[in-house]
Amino acid sequence: MAIISAVGNIGRDGELRQTSSGTAVLSFSVASKHGFGDKAITTWFECEVWGNFAEAISERVVKGSKVAFSGNFWIEQWEKDGKRGSKARVKILEIDIQNLSPRDSGQQEQGGGYGGGSDTGSDIPF
Repeated sequence: MAIISAVGNIGRDGELRQTSSGTAVLSFSVASKHGFGDKAITTWFECEVWGNFAEAISERVVKGSKVAFSGNFWIEQWEKDGKRGSKARVKILEIDIQNLSPRDSGQQEQGGGYGGGSDTGSDIPF
């Protein structure tokens, strides 16, 4: 695994679930655009946040919000029926969410930087 930092837009509302052992997991996607004009490329990241940290930010992870994040990055690869596939995956360690989505009726909310990728959530600033 490697550490990655990126900026993009949340592509779907966060889905909060519990593991069989009761640990919270928040899943969502982020689209990050690189380059300009005809040469622009969009990379999609499948992101996860674990533990109390996931519960603390779940309400703010909404489609369209601008986000800066860093975390553990890896490529998940598979082959099914002779076809290969892959996903860029990130376990979020730090995140800054700017709620700029249409749901905010055009009003900008201050971003909130959160760190706390540990499962205990002890690094959450509130």
